[in-house]
Amino acid sequence: MGNFVRGMLVKQLEEFKKKGVAQAARNLPASTAIVPDTNETEIITDARGYINESTSGYLANLANIDRQANNFTNEIDNVKATCSAEIEQNTIEPSFNAILANHSNSLISVQEEELIARAQLEGFKHKHGLQRSAKYPEDNLHHFSLLILFVAIETAVNAFFYEAQSGGLLGGAVIALAVSVVNMGIAVFFGIFFRHVHLNDSKQKLIGYSSILSFIMLAVVLNLIFSTFRVQFALIADSSDQVQLGKAFLISTKEAFGVFTLHFPSVDFMSFILFFVGLGCCVVGFYKGYTIDDSCPGYGDLDRRYKEAKNEFEAKREVAINDLKRSLDQKIRDIEKLLTNVLDLQRKVAALKAEALNSQAEYSANIDTIQSELDLLIKAYRDSNSAVRSVSQPSYFTERVSVLPETDYSEKLNALIKKIDDVTLQSKQMQDAHGKSLNDIKINRQQEITELYTNGIPKFFARIVSDAEANIAKNSHE
Repeated sequence: MGNFVRGMLVKQLEEFKKKGVAQAARNLPASTAIVPDTNETEIITDARGYINESTSGYLANLANIDRQANNFTNEIDNVKATCSAEIEQNTIEPSFNAILANHSNSLISVQEEELIARAQLEGFKHKHGLQRSAKYPEDNLHHFSLLILFVAIETAVNAFFYEAQSGGLLGGAVIALAVSVVNMGIAVFFGIFFRHVHLNDSKQKLIGYSSILSFIMLAVVLNLIFSTFRVQFALIADSSDQVQLGKAFLISTKEAFGVFTLHFPSVDFMSFILFFVGLGCCVVGFYKGYTIDDSCPGYGDLDRRYKEAKNEFEAKREVAINDLKRSLDQKIRDIEKLLTNVLDLQRKVAALKAEALNSQAEYSANIDTIQSELDLLIKAYRDSNSAVRSVSQPSYFTERVSVLPETDYSEKLNALIKKIDDVTLQSKQMQDAHGKSLNDIKINRQQEITELYTNGIPKFFARIVSDAEANIAKNSHE
């Protein structure tokens, strides 16, 4: 049948008038009839159906409002219990300590690593009389990029000089690359070991000074060998003959070592340039080896280890503080939520009462409209019938047909309104009892959190340092 909408019955008015006239033409209903005929019965049945549907909907609304009132009662009890718990909790310091305690073990562990690394670093500085910070390249690839550039330059120069004697530019490049790699690789090697002159140990200093002397001699000799080899290489009839190549290299080596007896090899201008290019590249390689790390061997490793431990501790410290901040902020939000709930409950309960009254008013208006439209239809039907029929009308034509419910359910509504009023009173009493207290607690919590951040956190991390030092001392005696 569907829900009733104003006008659903009265729209049949003209049709009902016609039905009344048609029945009157046959003098129906009979003058002796005591109950409505089928036409009236049909529309009465429809009206009662609409009334029943409206009543069912109204009662369902009241039941739903009653459930909401019960839910609000339970919610008020829960909010009151939570408010009481918040009020009884005088301080949040236990929560503060508990949150930080969850991070204590990991913080102590990394603090130990930092303290040990710092102690090793400071001990190394004291042992070797270092007052400066460690200096080393942050990126070794970037550090050696200049060296790679010089290898390329030396290779290009050597390839040009060897091109004619090696069967073309490609052959010269192969020889030149090998020369460059050996030349600069040895320079880097000695540059690394020259750093040992900065250590206080006499043996280490000897290694360092030996490295610089060895570098100077080898740089000169090797580059003399490479430059004189170019001259000897040019004299070889067949550059693929290994025997001739071996003899040429031996001659170049002998002439190169002749400088130590003041017998300088005879070279052309191109070989002379090749010698100084190679020597310059050696110096660059030596410098890159010397600066591959801090000039004092071991200092860079200890400094990096200390910085890594320090960064790890700072990262874990930040995690702990963020966790603390998130938890304490949540406590403030919980109190704000309680305050909001206390205020919202009164508004919700007031809206619930209005909903119940509106539902009753809508129901009353609806059933009155159904009855009015039914009255209009039946009157039109009977009037049109009486005007045409030739015999007297049935006696029931003067009687009103009522489809209104036997009860208006006012008792049910009044009981529900009383329950809602009781809930309203409870919510008001809760607001009076806890509203101001919650607001005071929120202010106190915020002040306490500020105090804990200012003093509590430094004290906590001071204990972390103290516990880490105690663990280090304990482990050193075991």
